[in-house]
Amino acid sequence: MRQTNLPVIKGGYQYLSILAFILVLGFGIYQIRRVIQSGNEEYGEITRIAQTAAAMMHYDDLMVLDAVPQDTSKIEYFKLKQMLLHIKRLNKSAKFSYIYTLRNGKILFMVDSEPKNSPGFSPPGQELTEATALDKKLMEDGSEQTIEFSEDRWGNWVSILVPLKHPDTHKTIAVFGMDFDSRVWKSIRWKDLMLASFIVVLSLIAIIFLFIIISSSQKLKKEYVLLKETEVALLKAKEKAEESDRLKTSFLKNISHEIRTPMNSILGFANLLKEKEVTDEYREMFLLNLTNSGQRMLNTMNDIIDYSRIQAGQITALIHRTNMSDQLYQLHETFIPIAKEKGIEFKCMITPVENDLFFYTDTNMLHSIFKKLLWNAFKFTSKGYVEVGYQLKDAFIEFYVKDTGVGMDDAQKAFIFHHFRQGNESMNRTYEGTGLGLAIAKAYVEILEGTIGVVSEEGVGSTFSFTIPFHKYSL
Repeated sequence: MRQTNLPVIKGGYQYLSILAFILVLGFGIYQIRRVIQSGNEEYGEITRIAQTAAAMMHYDDLMVLDAVPQDTSKIEYFKLKQMLLHIKRLNKSAKFSYIYTLRNGKILFMVDSEPKNSPGFSPPGQELTEATALDKKLMEDGSEQTIEFSEDRWGNWVSILVPLKHPDTHKTIAVFGMDFDSRVWKSIRWKDLMLASFIVVLSLIAIIFLFIIISSSQKLKKEYVLLKETEVALLKAKEKAEESDRLKTSFLKNISHEIRTPMNSILGFANLLKEKEVTDEYREMFLLNLTNSGQRMLNTMNDIIDYSRIQAGQITALIHRTNMSDQLYQLHETFIPIAKEKGIEFKCMITPVENDLFFYTDTNMLHSIFKKLLWNAFKFTSKGYVEVGYQLKDAFIEFYVKDTGVGMDDAQKAFIFHHFRQGNESMNRTYEGTGLGLAIAKAYVEILEGTIGVVSEEGVGSTFSFTIPFHKYSL
């Protein structure tokens, strides 16, 4: 089963959340500033309106009025009254527009925009009892227009006050005012501020929820990846267990064959030896078969014991001074009878110059590797030759065992060094063996810090080679 790799972006979502938070916070600050700025713009706008209205006043009419009740009968009062009504109609948010002046230290109304029957009507000469120091200051020292927040019997106000100055003397003769309900004004401002704040809070809540969702999504993705990895691991473990079970079954079959076959032979020939009529020639043949069967069984048991010790990590290299020529001569003496029996040639590639080649390694382990490879070569070679040799390669020495046997295809070469496997498992009853020999040889090579490999062609033969460090001096 092919594993699907899911990309996990570490830290990416956190950066996006922080960026979103900064953007929303910036947007909220911008909105709040816009509200404040719009308020300032509104102040500026009504100030300009008041200045424009003040510029429309006729100073000659103002000079005629005396801020007394009798002014209501004057045409100038009527003209100014109409002007204030017109200004109020043009500015729907304004509650009052009026003109007052200073007489004998008192602030007196001159004219206002209210009808006579209105509760808010202030007749000429009526004192503005809620007048502040600012109202008098505008009259006395010629201050410029200003915005005033005040409270009187009519309510809370935002007042725009514009001094009306004589065009020649530039002396303040009256003050034009426009009153706006501060509660409505502030209510609108607060609504705008609350709306901006609500947008910010709502956006922040959305970001928090988004962060929670993203975090949950990441957690689910990680859990999903872990589940997929666990699933893949379980599948691999299942396949490995099935393969191990298959190999053990194959191994037990091989072991059963490798033990029962020589055991049957031993028992059979032992019974034949009991016969009194057996000639010396047959007795010698029976004893030879007994010896060969016993050796075969011993080899099988040795392989099992060696492989068990390798798996348990109980085998270590014991380094000794080794003569390469002696190693190959011993192998030649061991395997030349087998070569003659099978009618094939056994070549040991040693030159006189190399007779005194010494190096340090585990002599017994090296000898065992050669025996495993040579047993394998002779087992699968029925004609031609088996050759063993070596060559020096800088700090390494490479050994090889070459044969002209049945060879292997690529599929067989892939598992030839695995335990309980044989080169051609379809012929495992034609060729004896437990399937442990090459696995043990490979394990020994690796203990000696070397490598092993095979080059083979089906029907042509195989060359097994292994390389180990060439130590000329004791470690």
